[in-house]
Amino acid sequence: LKMVACGYSVMLCLCVFLPVVSATGTPPSGSDLVAQSNVVWETPVWNDDGTGQHPLGNGDVAASVWVSSNTGDLRILISKSDAFDCNSQPVKVGVLRVTFDPPLFNATVAPNTSDPNAIKHYIPYPGLIGNQGDQFSPPKDFKCTSEETCPEECAELCDSIEDCMGFSLNHIWSGGLVPELFTVAPPDAKKPGPGWTHYARNKTRNGPKGFMQELDLKSASVKITTANISVFVYVDANAPMLRIQANASEGQNFAVKAALEPYREAKQTNLGRQFCKPRYDTPDVIMPLQQGVLSNAVNWYHYNEDNCSYFTDNIVNQGMDPKAPGVADMFYHRCFGGSLAGENLKVDSSGMFVSGDDLSTVQFQTALYTDQVDSVSDWVTGLEGVVQNKKTESDARSAHVSMWESIWDRSYVNFSSVEDQAAAQQINDHIHWDRFLNLIQGRQSFAPIKFNGQAFNCNNTGKGWDYRDWGADYWWQNTRQPYYNGFAQGDLDLMDSMFDFYLRMLPYVIERTHVQFKNTSNPLTGNVALYEETTTQFGTYNQGDWGCNSPIPRENGASANTYIRFHWTGALELSLMVLDRYATTQDEEPLKKYLPMVVAVVEAYRQRFPNNSSNGKIDMFPAQALETWQCPDPTSRINCATNPSTDISGLLAVLTRLIALPSSVVTPQQVQQWKSHLMMLPDIPISTGSNPVILPAAMHSLRPHNSENTELYPVHPFRVYGVGKEDLSVAQNTYQHRPHPCNDGWCQDVIDAAMLGLADEAMSQIKARAAAQPAAGFRFGGFAAHYQDFEPSLDHFAFMRTAVNYVLMAPLDDESQKIIVFPSFPQAAWNVSFKLHGPLNTTIEASCVNGKLAYLNVDPPSRAADIVIHNCSQT
Repeated sequence: LKMVACGYSVMLCLCVFLPVVSATGTPPSGSDLVAQSNVVWETPVWNDDGTGQHPLGNGDVAASVWVSSNTGDLRILISKSDAFDCNSQPVKVGVLRVTFDPPLFNATVAPNTSDPNAIKHYIPYPGLIGNQGDQFSPPKDFKCTSEETCPEECAELCDSIEDCMGFSLNHIWSGGLVPELFTVAPPDAKKPGPGWTHYARNKTRNGPKGFMQELDLKSASVKITTANISVFVYVDANAPMLRIQANASEGQNFAVKAALEPYREAKQTNLGRQFCKPRYDTPDVIMPLQQGVLSNAVNWYHYNEDNCSYFTDNIVNQGMDPKAPGVADMFYHRCFGGSLAGENLKVDSSGMFVSGDDLSTVQFQTALYTDQVDSVSDWVTGLEGVVQNKKTESDARSAHVSMWESIWDRSYVNFSSVEDQAAAQQINDHIHWDRFLNLIQGRQSFAPIKFNGQAFNCNNTGKGWDYRDWGADYWWQNTRQPYYNGFAQGDLDLMDSMFDFYLRMLPYVIERTHVQFKNTSNPLTGNVALYEETTTQFGTYNQGDWGCNSPIPRENGASANTYIRFHWTGALELSLMVLDRYATTQDEEPLKKYLPMVVAVVEAYRQRFPNNSSNGKIDMFPAQALETWQCPDPTSRINCATNPSTDISGLLAVLTRLIALPSSVVTPQQVQQWKSHLMMLPDIPISTGSNPVILPAAMHSLRPHNSENTELYPVHPFRVYGVGKEDLSVAQNTYQHRPHPCNDGWCQDVIDAAMLGLADEAMSQIKARAAAQPAAGFRFGGFAAHYQDFEPSLDHFAFMRTAVNYVLMAPLDDESQKIIVFPSFPQAAWNVSFKLHGPLNTTIEASCVNGKLAYLNVDPPSRAADIVIHNCSQT
């Protein structure tokens, strides 16, 4: 055993530091590995509501791409990370429909002769035909003549209904056979229930080459191939532009029409939550035909007019001054839209579509632009700049493909298993798909990825292209996880986009923090910022969460919503992530940029919980532990939390790292104040007895209100406990006795198990997460189900990926920044190769095969002495 200094204390390392033995082998390429997870569909048969989409994006612009099985049209929903209506709701920039003649898919029905059990052209189907939302009832007067004739009679009925794609029959229900009809026939792993028989319509393919749509991860593109046409769709990695190229098969030509489909109307919005009063949508504007750069194009915009009071209502409702320094309405006169044009295409006089005939090839682009402007003409000038700066198709595609290859080569993880290779491939697929989804939405985004639907929400609820449960606000717990993965996988551009969002919010949060506590017994002054768990883009509580028409200020600074009343733990997580960025890169410039957030958060905690106790330690009251242990009565300790382990461990992690920052970044006075703050922190509450566990708080309310295992926050995210650190058994015992076991959505058991060295448990949960079915009604396997969010949800696979990273690599967080490799890897059942990033600009590329180290590359080589190997033999 070896004693290792770690932060402010000395921690006992529970690992043996063996010299790393050099191993040889050939590492794979990340960009080649990811191609093994491409998604290929040989039919477009699915609902036409966007649930059958392939996702694309460049980190700012995102696109949902599918081919309509009804019309054969290419359909695309376009999103942009800075496109918000005046009520702060993220909305689509536009909806495109591209019609080819001949179509990309021909829905003509042909008899099926290959299945002896087929009924006309309907084949028995082993899974469910569709979901409940896809079904519709037959005519009231329809009833089968007999059980023997019913399948054929149902087939004839389905043929007579344009949208019918299949039917289901139940043979054990009383009252005669009545079919359920469905508008979609997606593949589904679920088996029919007792008595059910399902029939799906068999569609012909388009000639000898058929139909194929492929999501190509390596090039971040969708490729569509038919007998007549091949189409290549991508969102330019280097420009805010959606690009499409189509080529006719040899000896054939085609016609094409690319149209904008406006859908927003002037009506009361169904978006958002807890508005306190009705809010309204406004329609987009299709511009008249333009001259110059925007000529021969479909040009449109959405302009947030003067008559929207959402921002001001929220600010004033919480006692803030809308004219305070740094506080400005970021939605006022925000304008977004685009320009759709193509070579050899002409715009219609309506300005709604461009088209061309007798073409052998065509390239067209949709340029997107957002800005906060004094007038629409200013926005038009900006859009013209985007269009003028576009590259040729060949140059743009070459640069795009090169960019994505370099992104994929930053890192990789690849599992294999002799016993269950199918499960290994499922894990690999979800690692690739989830990283892809994070990158195409967050790499250069204005706002973090929305946890509730991401950029790929669609019309699955029937409430419109923009609808999502939970609205526009940002829940930290639901938003954070993809960004943790940015460190290990080298995606710092993802991290910085998220940091920029919260840095932009800082002046608003400071002002709100002042007002929230200004008339309490303990006002907070100066540079203080308590980022709340659920926030608007401008740092306030949602108006309903604060309380509609609430008094200003509220007693004790308490919001009306007790779930987030004193829930600021996310501010400490954000702070730790900023400091982790520096630990990873040693780059002082980003640290200087983002450090003001950290300093303001720590100072707010110092003032909020001063040292007023007799034992010389801070008394954190009134407080709460996440949403689970709330504070319904801030005057009563039995109805509130005292000294929650969440915030104590968060301050411990943040203050320890602040004190260690170089003098070129922080002052001696700051360091001294942080040291004093650290010394006054109460201990993390731990039970007494022979099997001690970490407690949620020293004292808390009588019953939980949510299902977070708050007592494990000292493990993740704050890394006070873990493999190689002191009191590991206490944390493991806490995990074994956690009150809310859970392995879906934002539940973090899978991460805790990986961080605590529970190798078999961690991989079992990773395997289970990877086996999860896609969101109900959605086709792409990378879209997670609703769980605690809204489909396609963000958290389920992001948490899985964080656990994978901790299975393979764990920073010790000591003075020399040692790294344990394979800390929780079950070597007997699995093989793995990986390339990941750790502290001090360290890149580790390693492989463990059949329990033996196949290769290990450490860059820079000087860091090899700080690498510790667990769970993989070096001999």
